[in-house]
Amino acid sequence: MFRDEGVAVATTALIVLTTGYSTSSGTLAERLVDTSIGIAIGILVNLVVFPPLNDRAAARQVDQIDDKAGELLRDMAAGLAEGCDAEEAEDWVARSRDLDEDIEHAWRAVDEASESTRLNLRSRLRGRAGKPATFGEVLRRLEQSVAEIRSMARTLSISIATSDAWDPVFKDRWLVLLRRTAAAVIDASDDDLRAVRTDLDLLCRELSRRDLAALHWPVYGALLVNLRNIVEAMADVAAANPVTPATHHLP
Repeated sequence: MFRDEGVAVATTALIVLTTGYSTSSGTLAERLVDTSIGIAIGILVNLVVFPPLNDRAAARQVDQIDDKAGELLRDMAAGLAEGCDAEEAEDWVARSRDLDEDIEHAWRAVDEASESTRLNLRSRLRGRAGKPATFGEVLRRLEQSVAEIRSMARTLSISIATSDAWDPVFKDRWLVLLRRTAAAVIDASDDDLRAVRTDLDLLCRELSRRDLAALHWPVYGALLVNLRNIVEAMADVAAANPVTPATHHLP
């Protein structure tokens, strides 16, 4: 709220250094008086007319990212079930990079929201449910999830390009878990995501006792680890919901 006054203070200091004793002390005094009046007016305006909060904009951006991540996972599951090609898998990688850009924009919005709540009485009167600190934790988990999604997409792209034939048991079970993960991410259901994690562990135990082709295990292992990490990170994101601030109205 008072950050812009730092420019005035720096300007005053520059005048003092550059003018030294070559100008009258009255000029410096007038400058100090003008700066003090500006600061006082700024404080008075902030007390009478509360500055706007930017946390709603930050909350909207944070909420949109997990929806897009869930939609990407859903499209990946649908593409694999229908027999996609390597080009489509590369498109998934590109979409994950778009999510990285969305996260960068969201970080800027979160920083602005944090700045707007500093010494702002509006945030106390409105009883904000979402806090910039919470948004930051959510964004860090989203960053992890997007990195895992991109890693998964690249593994799938390589597997498709080399025409690897997956074991049908693994493919069917893993795709079901991927679809469930996508739905849970879109619905922001941490309970559903934790249920997926339990079934992932069960699938790993069952597959460890099957006679699967050794050549495919690096791919299976990578996809299982990616999905597990996505589930865990997105469960934390879902548990933090609703990150959208309360919509109480000031009189």
